[in-house]
Amino acid sequence: MIVKKGLIYLLYFVIFIFSLVIFIPKINIYYYFENQLTKYEVILSNENIKEQLTTLNIGNIEVYFKNSKVALINKIEFNYDILSPLNIEINIVIENEIVNGKIDLLSKRIIFENMIQADKLGTILSHLNFSYKNGVYLYEY
Repeated sequence: MIVKKGLIYLLYFVIFIFSLVIFIPKINIYYYFENQLTKYEVILSNENIKEQLTTLNIGNIEVYFKNSKVALINKIEFNYDILSPLNIEINIVIENEIVNGKIDLLSKRIIFENMIQADKLGTILSHLNFSYKNGVYLYEY
């Protein structure tokens, strides 16, 4: 009897987490980060946004820094994992460079790893006060 109740509560919890990840307004997270970038005089424009169940895809983003166009980001993809709802994976394609990272909502950090070859995005991240060490860019907010 007790085991049966425990399984029912576990099932309710899993359904709640699943619903939270699916129905969370993912586009609002993107707009929040876009708003934060304006503090550094970075403007993102002309982007195409497509929201899916656990993914947010943004394409053809023009990046302006101090009113000068500095890059065209081909694609940014935010992936939400149901099993790890406090971590958001980021995949960025910018001028033939592919960069993977994550947003850790619990520790309030954005991490991009293996960026030794990513010149264009590395330059942008340096302007945004990301710290760099051994191919890893880190930003704590």
